[in-house]
Amino acid sequence: DGVPVADGTVEVRVNRYTGTVTSFTVNDAVNCADQGWPDKSKAITAAAAEKALLSEIGVELVYLSRYDYDTETYSVYPAYRPAQSDKVLDALTGKAITLKQSALAAYSKDAAAEGSNRSAGGLSPQELAAVEANAQLITQEDAVSRLRQATGAGADLAIQNASLTTAAYEKSRYVWHIYLQSEDQRSVSGTLDAQTGQLLSFSRYDSQAERLAQPQSKAQADQAVAAFLKQYAPSELAASRAVDQEERSEDTVYSYPYQRLANGIAFPDNGLSVVYDAETGRITSYQLNWNKSVTFPSIEKVKQPAAIVQDMIKQADFSLQYAREDKGYRLIYAFADRSAMRFDPFDGQRLDWQ
Repeated sequence: DGVPVADGTVEVRVNRYTGTVTSFTVNDAVNCADQGWPDKSKAITAAAAEKALLSEIGVELVYLSRYDYDTETYSVYPAYRPAQSDKVLDALTGKAITLKQSALAAYSKDAAAEGSNRSAGGLSPQELAAVEANAQLITQEDAVSRLRQATGAGADLAIQNASLTTAAYEKSRYVWHIYLQSEDQRSVSGTLDAQTGQLLSFSRYDSQAERLAQPQSKAQADQAVAAFLKQYAPSELAASRAVDQEERSEDTVYSYPYQRLANGIAFPDNGLSVVYDAETGRITSYQLNWNKSVTFPSIEKVKQPAAIVQDMIKQADFSLQYAREDKGYRLIYAFADRSAMRFDPFDGQRLDWQ
């Protein structure tokens, strides 16, 4: 019926120097003759879909980050992106939905390009000299002591590894990496700010951990996590917002993610998270990712959401499509090109991964 089928694709690759076709692939999973296709005459209009895109899916203004490995510089820039990237519009109702076994899953490069901090390397001779000249760094013994105090790790967990590195993306900061392990393979790993002594992260492994007779309630978990964050990251918590999590009544492990806020908008690349095990009554992991030297550009003159939606529709081809679900096909409105869903908030131009 003249409507694109999201997974009905043909791909041809051509050698640009010889003009030779090097590959030809047809996705033959779409059997058009045997499908019951929803009637496109019952779909809402493109104009109605544009309004629903703003009201049902929405857009969000966020800060994103980029690290240039050549110059070793870390920068932040504002961008608009869909507020619910996993949603599309049902073309018959105009309501936001999540496709089951969707063929429109977000391009995997998104996650790769916006990955978390790179692994920290060892110190260079210049950095070692800077460390030796800096009398303010806490000692390894102090770092281990602080990690034990925060996690409850006893003396039976011996030091297996301890190293001092620069912080990812911040060459002027130093971090202690500590790994403790017992003879029965229980372990705790953690990182601490070597200048302030602040706990930055920890993770514990204990397959033989004693279970409580009755798992703690969600309210008890909330209280324990709140007390922990008040002690170890009070200022960062005050400058963050909680990320909504889908909860099930049978859950006994609770996650508490927070996003950093700056100038009133989220900076998803920074934040903190806690995982709490209600069956043991303990926090099993904690992560604080917080760049102290970053600067945030002004967002005073950005476009309004309604205007940026028009830019998204045009540049990422928001259009009527058939999308495969677990049973047959559904008629939807969605972005046909999802390769980089980020837009300059000042002029509406689409941004690449750099």
